Amino acid sequence: EEWLTWNRYYQIAAQAIGAPEPNLMHIPTDLLMKVAPERAALIEQNFSGNNIFDNSAAHTDLDFRYTISWKTGVGRTYEWLVQNNRIEDSADDPFVDQLAAAWETLSDSLRAEIQV
Repeated sequence: EEWLTWNRYYQIAAQAIGAPEPNLMHIPTDLLMKVAPERAALIEQNFSGNNIFDNSAAHTDLDFRYTISWKTGVGRTYEWLVQNNRIEDSADDPFVDQLAAAWETLSDSLRAEIQV
């Protein structure tokens, strides 16, 4: 299976659950920490180090081999979550939509201000 960038990770996940192609945004972690420190704490912790995950030691030491693809695994997990009523309605928490809109506005303003 291919190495996955974060973008590809989410693109494949969207395909696996039949969702539209995601509109991916890359908001700096330090800005997220200023805007919403409690929500961003895990992001700051996660992205403060290396995010390369490799199962080669499990393969070598335990003869581990994956038997399903990332996409299939995401699809199965999603189906389980749906069947067990574990999917939260994003409409109940407008924060991400508000953050995305504010980021777009800030980006447009910055582009307009720094036209070189």
